[in-house]
Amino acid sequence: MTKIYYVEINDNPQDQFIDEEELRMYGVDCDVLFYWYEYYSYSGGGRLLMRDNNKWYLHDMGHCSCYGPLSDANKAPFIADKLSEIKDKCSEEEWTSYVKLLVDCAKKVGYK
Repeated sequence: MTKIYYVEINDNPQDQFIDEEELRMYGVDCDVLFYWYEYYSYSGGGRLLMRDNNKWYLHDMGHCSCYGPLSDANKAPFIADKLSEIKDKCSEEEWTSYVKLLVDCAKKVGYK
């Protein structure tokens, strides 16, 4: 069973929540995931940080109405063995805008 943590980035009332069924539908298999997501009329955006077999992966959840936010999540690129290594793998903008929030949440609940 995957532990799923939704991380609030703002008070957007249209935020979507991922569940186990949706993960199975897209073939996403991981130990834990942290994400934030915003839905707009026919599109959405967000980031997902997930761990599988003690390796961390980062997925861009941006999409249009043709496909969903998890469509390619099962192909997310490997980013790091440890949370402390992730900052060096991201641009400064990506780190400060999206990824740091997810990494901090993962650390807060005990991941390294």
